[in-house]
Formats: sequence, structure tokens, C-alpha cells
Amino acid sequence: MFKVIKREGRARRGEFTCPHGTAQTPVFMNVGTQGAIKGALSARDLKDIGCQIEHVISAETFDALKRHAG
Repeated sequence: MFKVIKREGRARRGEFTCPHGTAQTPVFMNVGTQGAIKGALSARDLKDIGCQIEHVISAETFDALKRHAG
């Protein structure tokens, strides 16, 4: 759910709520590939800094996995 908190001209400040928590917007959200993360931080490092990792795959990849996994 998205809730607008304040508007100023065309800009807006809000809150985005999802099952994992709430984020204030606008927000800078880092996106990294598994390879980029593997080279820099361990799983423990990520846990220690409170990192939330979302796995996003395309519909085509999901369909391919479903076909091969049964």
C-alpha cells in the first residue's frame, strides 16, 4: 500500500508498506546481483547490517524452472 504524506508541486513524500515492512519514499534502493554481493560481503555481514534480500525473477525464468522441476 502507498500513502502520500506530503505534496509540493509535482513531488510527493510517502510511505510504501509491504509484507516485509515500511519504506519512506523517495528512497534509494541498492540493487545488486548475487555475484556482486558474493564478492563483497558474507551472509553473516548482510544479516549483521539488517539487509533484506528479495529474490526477483522474470516470468520466463519462473516458467523454465517450473517446467524442469516438475
